[in-house]
Amino acid sequence: MDRQRPLIAAVAGVAAIALIAACSSSKNNNPPSTGGGTGGGGSSASSSGGGGGPSATANIVNPGFTQKGGIVSILSDANYEHLDPCNNYVTNSGEFGRLIYRALTFIKDTPGEKPSIQPDLAEDTGTPSDGGKVWTFKIRKGLKFEDGTPITAKDIKYGIERTFDPSLCVDGATYMADTLINSNNYQGPYKDPNKDLTSVQTPDEYTMVFHFQGPQPDAAWMMSLFYTVPVPKAKDTKQNYDFHPVASGPYKISKYVPDKSISLVRNPNWSAASDPNRPALPDGFNETFGIDLPTISQRLIADQGPDQNAVTLENSGALQNGDLPKIRQASVKARFVNGPGPCIDYEWMNETKITDPDVRKAIAMAINRQAIQTIYGGDLFGSVYDSVIPPGIEGVNVAGLGLKADGDPAGAKALLAGKTVPTLHYGVSSTSVKQKTVATQIQNDLKQAGINVVIDQIPGDSYYKTIRSDKAPDFGRAGWCFDWPTSASIVPPILGPDAAGKTWSSNNFSKYFDPSVSKQIKALASSTQSPTEIGKQLNDITNQVLTSNWPLLPTIASLDPQMVGSNVQNAGASPIFSEIDLNTIGVKH
Repeated sequence: MDRQRPLIAAVAGVAAIALIAACSSSKNNNPPSTGGGTGGGGSSASSSGGGGGPSATANIVNPGFTQKGGIVSILSDANYEHLDPCNNYVTNSGEFGRLIYRALTFIKDTPGEKPSIQPDLAEDTGTPSDGGKVWTFKIRKGLKFEDGTPITAKDIKYGIERTFDPSLCVDGATYMADTLINSNNYQGPYKDPNKDLTSVQTPDEYTMVFHFQGPQPDAAWMMSLFYTVPVPKAKDTKQNYDFHPVASGPYKISKYVPDKSISLVRNPNWSAASDPNRPALPDGFNETFGIDLPTISQRLIADQGPDQNAVTLENSGALQNGDLPKIRQASVKARFVNGPGPCIDYEWMNETKITDPDVRKAIAMAINRQAIQTIYGGDLFGSVYDSVIPPGIEGVNVAGLGLKADGDPAGAKALLAGKTVPTLHYGVSSTSVKQKTVATQIQNDLKQAGINVVIDQIPGDSYYKTIRSDKAPDFGRAGWCFDWPTSASIVPPILGPDAAGKTWSSNNFSKYFDPSVSKQIKALASSTQSPTEIGKQLNDITNQVLTSNWPLLPTIASLDPQMVGSNVQNAGASPIFSEIDLNTIGVKH
């Protein structure tokens, strides 16, 4: 899977952590709206495309395997954008990165289980004080980098400091820079080496104290992101760190030829006793880049020779719509897994351009979401859904939008009676075939409602930059994948304000802003109430905003279908990364 950890590329600056939690867009043949792909959110669908299809419920291929050894093969389309932890915010490189390095905490995302936060480099999940504004973490003793040097609190702090450099760490998660106190305008270790990030204190080699601008109830989850990966200052090669981040996890890079291949071998200085989260069963991983998606799918289904040890991290397992008949075959179905992930796709409507809520509602009414689901591949890939909060999140209660899943152009036309709607411009990523197909469907739907739509192609590498800007089109497609499973990591970025609370956040593509509602969202993002209570309130706000203001239309709660080779064991779809969980798999050999 290759979506960034906001079904969008970069995260907005906010004062409270929950205002920026997310996942992001695709770089391959899938719409940025689908995380750069589809996958996530959960579904009520029970089968894929009819009777006898694979179950949409999370399951595991060959569970209970504990044997160490063997090499896993990973088949991939494109090279990773980043492996430097400060820029690693894409789901495929994120899952791969967790083999190489460790963070303060770890989201346990065992397929089929409810995700939980666990200590990783830290001894526990942190101790709050000062009303949740200060968090203290104790670091495990005896941890080492791949070269045998000790890992200390200062190495973790240095990794965090790098994320403050706006010229180096431009694609990663920004929670630290957005939420920590920064009274001296610290901008990383390179611009002014004499400055210190004073809000992160290391009173000794094994203690870290974080001082936030406000309460951070989700701080333990926040520390699982890669900005808390330790980086040895002496080995920091800046931009070249992408090619060999120093390992703190169970594997290290043995060879990396960008755009061709990368190989991991065991890190001899990793200690299994200090890492309860990674069983590290295989002896290594060999990944090959440059294989087109249909070929990956064909090879995984065929299961021949070395491909019996193979998996892929491509969106939806690189599976194609035409693969369903083959997946139903018993020998293939036994190697197929599917399950919910963190992503919801939606159509956003630019409120600075489409200013009439009746027009926005009419657009939502007219769109045939069942047709969009079919374009995605049917029930195998996800289901029509009425919220931006995925199923399974505490407090979620999808009240429904009162819309027909197959659209109602006639009703939309009646709603607009007497109103003149100018020609609207719908933005698509120029590199996404699927997004263009969805756009054409929407264009036809709205034509039936009397609304003319022009499809504008936006360069794929600047899609999200464009839709955030004042040059954004009238509407378009996006999506959101949470970084951790709380409503406070979902609603504030999509519908909430910026850090100052005076306008919309940068991931609020609808540019929806209501001072009163934004104030409520901002307060809940840093509330110390229980996650369930916060979730209920954010859920109610979301339902109210969507059905009265219509800033966006949720479309698909995505699933994550995946295929593995017959030798691959313990294989399941991660509910956080929406792909095969590399940390739990083994290989029969």
